[in-house]
Amino acid sequence: MSHISYSEFTTFLSCPYRHKIQYIDRVRPTSIHLIFGSAVHEYCERFLLGNDTLVTLPELFDLYYEEREMEPFQPILKKDIEQILQQGAKFLPEFKQNFSEMFPNYKIIATEKEIYKKLVDKINFKGYIDAIVKVEDIYHIIDFKTCYSGWNQYRKSDIKALLQNAFYKYFSDYNFESTQTHYILLKRVAPAKQRVEKFTVDSSNIIEKGIQQLTKTARMIQKGCTIKKRSSCLRPFRCQFLKTKFCR
Repeated sequence: MSHISYSEFTTFLSCPYRHKIQYIDRVRPTSIHLIFGSAVHEYCERFLLGNDTLVTLPELFDLYYEEREMEPFQPILKKDIEQILQQGAKFLPEFKQNFSEMFPNYKIIATEKEIYKKLVDKINFKGYIDAIVKVEDIYHIIDFKTCYSGWNQYRKSDIKALLQNAFYKYFSDYNFESTQTHYILLKRVAPAKQRVEKFTVDSSNIIEKGIQQLTKTARMIQKGCTIKKRSSCLRPFRCQFLKTKFCR
C-alpha cells in the first residue's frame, strides 16, 4: 500500500475484512446517500467559488449516478430520489445564506484540497479537504456532512468521527495553532432555520493518540490483516456485505 485515507482508517477499525472487500477487492456498491452526498459537496464547493448557478443539485445527482463504479445492492427508487432532492432544496438556501454569518468576511483559500503527506515508512496519508477559508489570521478547515437530522451528543463526542478534520489539520500546510476545524452539518430533516449547523472541533486533545492509531492501522493493513470482526456486522449499522456472496 502507498497511502491510507481517513475513510480507509475507519473502515479497518470497524472490520478488517470489510476493509479488504472495499479497498483490496474494490467492491464498492453505491447508494442514494453516497450519490446525494457527493452532489451536495460539489454544489457547496461551487457556491464558494461562485459557480453554483451553472448547475443544479438534480443535475449533479444525475451526473454522479451515471459515474457510479458499481450498482447498489438495493435499487434506488425514483420516489426516494425525488424526496432526498426536495430535502436538499430546503437546506441549501440556508447554507448559502448562513455561510457568511458563520465565517464573516471570509477569503476562499481552496476547495477540494488534496493532502498527500508522509505518515510512516513508505505510507502516506491521503485526503481531500472540502474547503479552506481564512478569516483575519485564522485558517478554517471545513468538512461538509449531509445527515438526517443532525448529530446527537454521542456522535459529537465520538473521537473516531472527529479525527477526520484533526488529521486534515495535522497534515495541512498551516500552523496548527492558527487553524480551526469545523463540520458543517446539512440536515435533510430539520425545522426551518435549523437545517445548517457549524460544529467546531478542538483537535489538540485528540490528535496525538489519533496519529498513533492511524500509524498502527496502516502497519496492520500492510501486514495483510483481514480478520472478520463479527461484533461490527450489525453495529452501529447493518453491514451492507453481510449475508452476500462477499461475506457469509
